[in-house]
Amino acid sequence: MPAAVEELIRLEGAVRHATYRVAAEPVTVGGTTIPRARSCWCR
Repeated sequence: MPAAVEELIRLEGAVRHATYRVAAEPVTVGGTTIPRARSCWCR
């Protein structure tokens, strides 16, 4: 049970701390390329 509680805290906490960013240069994250000047949410 403690692992489940920790996972819920991790997931819920990330949503509150997400930030809006604009890519300064092309970058690939998790197999997806974000082009330069594209906006995205980062958590």
